[in-house]
Amino acid sequence: MLEQAKASSSETIRWLNADAEQLPLPDNSTDLIFSNLMIQWSTRPELVLAECQRILKPGGILAISTLLAGTLEELKQAWAYADPGRPHVNRFTHLTDWKRLTGQQLPGSTLDAATLALPYDSPMALNRELKHLGAVFKGEERRRTITAPGRFKAMCAAYPKQGNGEIIASYHAGWLYWEKARLEENSAFFING
Repeated sequence: MLEQAKASSSETIRWLNADAEQLPLPDNSTDLIFSNLMIQWSTRPELVLAECQRILKPGGILAISTLLAGTLEELKQAWAYADPGRPHVNRFTHLTDWKRLTGQQLPGSTLDAATLALPYDSPMALNRELKHLGAVFKGEERRRTITAPGRFKAMCAAYPKQGNGEIIASYHAGWLYWEKARLEENSAFFING
């Protein structure tokens, strides 16, 4: 991804591959942080938010999108029918838990949420897209062997279909916005007289 970004951008842009929980950037060094659908994969999102808070300059802007609980619920239910007791869809944080975390760590932040329903030709088309994106199930309880074709067929049969044969995949998304307080907003003035 970085190679593609470098190839299609100005040479003045510096690209960095780093751990979001330990960014190799100085305090108060960044004007803008934009993160698109990354933080839901972190096992410790509070560390990612703390790093964002640390490296943002006063007045700097943080904009994060994430997936929330309820994402791919149709796929989850179809797999529950086809392979009972074996999860095949990642767990995502509930909106109320995100609001609590972001409210504590980033006072004054806003968190908007909406559900996006995207059409696919078939459950297998959805499955191929998720695999291509690298959004495969990563849970500890995942099956360690190849999923049998019969289970895929049962999942496809259980997935709810539209009148035209297409399927819908629901993505519950959240958008977090925060501006780091400017220095004058953090200061208190005392006048002796």
